[in-house]
Amino acid sequence: GIDPDLDAQVEFGAFQKLGDPTTRRQVV
Repeated sequence: GIDPDLDAQVEFGAFQKLGDPTTRRQVV
């Protein structure tokens, strides 16, 4: 994406949808 922050938010949202706590932990 253009904005790294936006990219992180989109990726975090996608991982959140998966509902995988381990994946979410990696993102954070």
